[in-house]
Amino acid sequence: MTYSGGFDAAWLPADAFHAVGSRCSLLRAADGPLVDTMHGELASAYERFGERVVRGGGEDAELVLELADGPDDEGFALTRRDGATTVTASGEQGLLHGFFHVVRLGEDAFAGERAREEHRPAFVSRMLDHWDNVAVHPVMGQVERGYAGGSLFWTDGRARGDPDRVWAYGRLLAACGINAVAVNNVNVHRAEAHLLTDRIGEVAAIADVLRPYGIRTHLSVTFAAPMVLGGLPTADPLDGAVRAW
Repeated sequence: MTYSGGFDAAWLPADAFHAVGSRCSLLRAADGPLVDTMHGELASAYERFGERVVRGGGEDAELVLELADGPDDEGFALTRRDGATTVTASGEQGLLHGFFHVVRLGEDAFAGERAREEHRPAFVSRMLDHWDNVAVHPVMGQVERGYAGGSLFWTDGRARGDPDRVWAYGRLLAACGINAVAVNNVNVHRAEAHLLTDRIGEVAAIADVLRPYGIRTHLSVTFAAPMVLGGLPTADPLDGAVRAW
């Protein structure tokens, strides 16, 4: 999938991939959704800057991305020796983070020698909370405290249906090390309550777009659900009817 005009590529414009795309790369990893994402990123860079990506082995390469045994903690190691820059990780997520780290370094990733560096996230969950309302709130609008503009996900009571924009956002989050996002306001109103039931398909469509970059999709839920969805007079968790619901 590609994205076009109308929104900013932030620090991921095509030229940011020049250092990667002008060198042959070797991707040593079994098939997987995030490995396929990396292959797509590399192929796109090579199409623009003239080199190639090899999956498997047997080729000399200046960039090597490989999965190795070990705990899948989303970390990665980076080294450079004998003319090759190598990113090693024990999971797809870590390898994707390592790939974007090389993109950030640019030409510096391919200069001289580099002793082994290990990078691991300090927190398992690195989530962004959106204060987006599904339906426009009469006071707060589409996004509560929406200093940065409109919602990426919702407009006028429905899903935006703009996968390119959500894809570009997921790509940017992955490149910054984010691995989860909550797509609705923590103040859950009546429309949002239905995202867990008859409107779950709209959430699933967003999750499908974000998943190739390792971004998990979360929902803020209403603790008044027994009243909003169940028609009960209370949401008291000690109430027998609430507990039965």
